[in-house]
Amino acid sequence: LVMVLALLIAGVVWNLGTWYLGLPVSSSHTLIGSILGVGIANSLLGGQGASGVNWAKAGEVGLALPVSPPVGFVLAGL
Repeated sequence: LVMVLALLIAGVVWNLGTWYLGLPVSSSHTLIGSILGVGIANSLLGGQGASGVNWAKAGEVGLALPVSPPVGFVLAGL
């Protein structure tokens, strides 16, 4: 529960900070980064290295981030 609250607070703080500075930001990218960070931190605290993240699934999500905007652009244009 503490880790979930930590990732939500980190995401909110990052979004508010970038909005305040007028920088463009993606909330989904922020949450994905927070989830990865919490997974790594949790496993490091348990002495398990970086095994707290399913890296295969993280790779799939990472691939979807640059692919989905052009697909959406093309579909919206059609």
